[in-house]
Amino acid sequence: MRLTMSEKKSLTKVFAEKYKYASKLENVLILNEFIYYTQYNRSYAARVLRANNSNSEKTQLVKNLQHTIMTKYNVPWKSFEKLTITFVESDS
Repeated sequence: MRLTMSEKKSLTKVFAEKYKYASKLENVLILNEFIYYTQYNRSYAARVLRANNSNSEKTQLVKNLQHTIMTKYNVPWKSFEKLTITFVESDS
């Protein structure tokens, strides 16, 4: 059973959401099922599921923050080359 890229992307979204909130044992089962459907290598499949969860939200947040600062304070783009934004996730 071969899937198209669009089908794999939709599967990735569904499995990544499950993977994000699952325990370690559940993650193993989710990963095995994801590998079965997509035929990805195990390490690549795990990376795809992890990357799909965190990067998009944080990247969008950083872009929005940079745009807000640039427009509000009239800061040129070159100033952002030295600026690094770190995220601190709370335990609550």
